[in-house]
Amino acid sequence: MSGTYSTHAAEFFFKKNNYFDGYAILAEDGFWLPYENGTSNKFLMFNLVNNSFATLLKCEPGAGLALHHHTAPVVGYCLQGRWKYKEYDWVAEPGAFVYEPAGDSHTLEILGDETMITLFHVMGPLIQLDESGKQVGFVDAFGLLENATSEFKARGWDLSYLEKITLHAASQPK
Repeated sequence: MSGTYSTHAAEFFFKKNNYFDGYAILAEDGFWLPYENGTSNKFLMFNLVNNSFATLLKCEPGAGLALHHHTAPVVGYCLQGRWKYKEYDWVAEPGAFVYEPAGDSHTLEILGDETMITLFHVMGPLIQLDESGKQVGFVDAFGLLENATSEFKARGWDLSYLEKITLHAASQPK
């Protein structure tokens, strides 16, 4: 009986369920694209199946991100510089893992005079807010990919990079 279960389990766990090949991004791959004032993104993944994206966010000293609300969790890993959310006491510095739950709203501030670079995996759309909490914008993987594609075309950059890092719903079997 256990042999049958083991065979079934092995077939289940080891069959190829991925319809999108993995890839590696080297440090010199990709491009920094401007975002909010004094900030830029180097996109590493656009997953259009679940509307998520991964990016290296770079913020110059004195810059940051305006108030925004996450509809899904976010994880991050600080590579360089120091930063915090205005609404919280904790500080992220190199080597810090950051978890942001769905429903969190915050304002990112850079601390000190060093440029900040943090890897973020944003697992769903975010809503940009004004100081009173009213929606003033909406950011998701689809819009960011559209903006990145326009920027790549305008600069004459090779679109194959964006194709490499984008998982489309069409990649899955029908």
